[in-house]
Amino acid sequence: MAWPFREETRQFRALLARRAEGEPLAYVLGHADFFGLRLKVSPAVLIPRPETETVTEAALRRLEGARRPRVLDAGTGSGCIALALAAERPGADVHACDVSREALAVARDNADACGLPGVRFFRSDVLADAFPEHAPAGLDLLVSNPPYVPETERATLPASVRGHEPGEALFSGDDPLRFYRALGQAAPRTLAAGGHLVLETHAGHAQDVAALLREKGLEDVAVERDAFGKERIVAGRRGSGS
Repeated sequence: MAWPFREETRQFRALLARRAEGEPLAYVLGHADFFGLRLKVSPAVLIPRPETETVTEAALRRLEGARRPRVLDAGTGSGCIALALAAERPGADVHACDVSREALAVARDNADACGLPGVRFFRSDVLADAFPEHAPAGLDLLVSNPPYVPETERATLPASVRGHEPGEALFSGDDPLRFYRALGQAAPRTLAAGGHLVLETHAGHAQDVAALLREKGLEDVAVERDAFGKERIVAGRRGSGS
């Protein structure tokens, strides 16, 4: 008599072997949960983290009272922030971009799987002069979780992270503020008067990012802590007269 579960057993052992070799569980399973959504993940995107849920909460607070807010999630990866905002604010006009075509494919799959086909994805590089070339004018919210881990911390990360998650989405390079500088530069020309910029940051650089946003003319700049008590969120607002 043939063993009826031979193929299932083979597949299960293959998954166990991947996990034993240090591959993150979310990649082995092919999904991760974020803000009540089950999202597809692959090595093309970062695995969504609890810290980013805190950023999403901060973004939602700044959308309170807006009837049909225009939103851009820059560097969307799996689409986690954009899709969570769209799910929580069904009337929002949500756009999301990434430089990685592979990440955008994952994000689009997630939008379809979550029943959120209205989220619009496009390819754009935050560091390019034209950024964000396909976004609508007059944004009420620009939100981003850019690469922010300093290269000097690479060796301190767990092997499951540095060996499997996309380095281009993790590491900031030699200039830890370069993405924040670009986003701060873009904010005054992309945000509507009173529109908000909400950024996830490295805890050690949050105050530097806040100072940068003030230099760019943003108002009400604030640093907020994540659920672990670390300075993780920097937010600012375009003034009504700027």
